[in-house]
Order: sequence, then C-alpha cells, then structure tokens
Amino acid sequence: MTILLIGACMTREGFALAIHWNWIITFAGVVNVIAQLPQTRKLVMTHSSKGLALPMFCIYLFTQVAFSVNGYLLRDMIQFVTLGLSAIISIINISLILKYRP
Repeated sequence: MTILLIGACMTREGFALAIHWNWIITFAGVVNVIAQLPQTRKLVMTHSSKGLALPMFCIYLFTQVAFSVNGYLLRDMIQFVTLGLSAIISIINISLILKYRP
C-alpha cells in the first residue's frame, strides 16, 4: 500500500532522483563494458574462436551502436559513452573471431 501511495505522489523524475538512478545506470554501463573484456582476453590468449557464434556478436554490436546513437540523440552522455565503448570492444572481438576462425 505504501508503494502505491508513493508512486501516486511522485513523478518519474522524482523517483529517479530518490533511488539515485544516475549512479545505477552509470554502474550498469560500466559493467556492460567490463563484462566483455574476459572474452577479448580469451581470444587474444588462446588465438581460437572455437565455440563462438559470429552472428551473435554482430547482433550485439548492432544493438550497442543503436543504443549509443540513441544516447547521443537524447543527450544521454552515459548511454552514449558506455554503449559506444561496448561497441568498440565488440568490433575488436568480431575482428579477433574472424582472424582466428579455422
């Protein structure tokens, strides 16, 4: 019941401020970038792309670029930068997959 009362009195912007949304989304964006680095490291260390699906990485890259452009268009610097960095790492991973493909 309390949640309904708070929700009825609070705007989306007020709720975002109350839960420190900028910090949460910044953390999520940084995690998104860092989460790909172990795959990059494995590709570099093993020189093998065995078991990796290139189409999945391409779809992931498309999604990252789309959301990065969305961040740019909406002037959301966190989305623009973190998804842009993720896209760069995806490009590196795709390049390594193609390089080490049997």
